[in-house]
Amino acid sequence: VDIARVADRILETAHLIAASGAHVLLLSGANPSRHIPLGAVFQRRGDRLDEAVRERAREAGMTFVDNWADRELADIRYWSRDKLHLNAAGHARVAGSVLSALQVRIPDAATDGPSQIARQPTAEYWREYVLPWIGRRLTGRSSGDGRTPKIAVLTPVDRP
Repeated sequence: VDIARVADRILETAHLIAASGAHVLLLSGANPSRHIPLGAVFQRRGDRLDEAVRERAREAGMTFVDNWADRELADIRYWSRDKLHLNAAGHARVAGSVLSALQVRIPDAATDGPSQIARQPTAEYWREYVLPWIGRRLTGRSSGDGRTPKIAVLTPVDRP
C-alpha cells in the first residue's frame, strides 16, 4: 500500500471540495486492529495514513476528526459482531466526536455506554467473516457489489 499516494488523493479531493467554498470535515476510520487477524499490519498502515492526513488537513484549515487515535473507540464493546464495523454505541461515539469538532453543543445525555461484551475469535467467526473477506479480496469483489445507495444524490446538510 502506497500510504503517501492514498493520503495525496484524499487531500487532493478535499482541496477540490474546499475550493467550492465548502468547509471540509475529514474523519479517520475507527481502529479495529486490536480485534482482527493481522491487526498489527493494519495498525501500522493506519497509523501512517492517519498521521499523513491529520496534519495536512489541519494546516489547510479543514476539520479533522481523529477516530483512529481514539483509544476508547478501539474497545471491542464499540464494534459489531464482525469486528470490522462499529455498532450503535460506536456510531454514537463518532457522531459525538464530529459534533464536538464542529463545536456544536449538545445536551448531556445519560447513557449506559457500550453493552457488547468482548468475544474471542472462534471457528464460527473465521467462517462467517474472515474467510469470505479473503475470498472477496482474491476474486476482486466487494461486499457492496450489487447494492444500491441509501441516498443516490448528494444532499446538502445545513449546520444548526
